[in-house]
This record gives sequence, C-alpha cells and structure tokens, in this order.
Amino acid sequence: MWFSQREKRFYAIFHAHTFIGMMTSANGLDWEKARHYVVTEKRLEMADGSVLKPDRMERPFLYQENDVPRVLSLAIKIGDDSYAVFVPLKDSTH
Repeated sequence: MWFSQREKRFYAIFHAHTFIGMMTSANGLDWEKARHYVVTEKRLEMADGSVLKPDRMERPFLYQENDVPRVLSLAIKIGDDSYAVFVPLKDSTH
C-alpha cells in the first residue's frame, strides 16, 4: 500500500488466485477498484515473446522513484521451484 503525492490517492496492490489487482482510496478508509483493477493475469509475457504461466503468483510489491512506480516484483512458483520476478512498468501512471 502507498500514497501517491502526485495523485493525492492511496493505492494497494494484491494477489487473487487468478490475477494481480489494484485498489484505490481518497482517504485510506473507503476503497474501490482502481482504473486498472486487473494489473496482470496469472501469466507474464517475457521479452522474447514467450509466456510464463506460473502455478502461483503472489506477494506483489511496487518499487517507486520520485513518486513514480517503476518496477513490480512478484513471487512465483512453478512446480517445486520458486522465484522472485521483477517486471519493469511500461506506463508510469497509476
């Protein structure tokens, strides 16, 4: 969860069973779906065009610089292996 100084809004990113989602609030108490509620389905498009389909994708965290979201990190599990994945954000708007 974070507060955007630029937009004067709170945001929270979370994992559901089939997607990573985002909520927003003007006051930190009353929450609603963000404009981009589904941030990503439970799949990641790789730089080479392939698609990574993990068994589990959770624990989203957002890295920001100067109030601009830059990287989304996720924990993923495929079979018996687990990884931390860092996804550069294309669009820096919430």
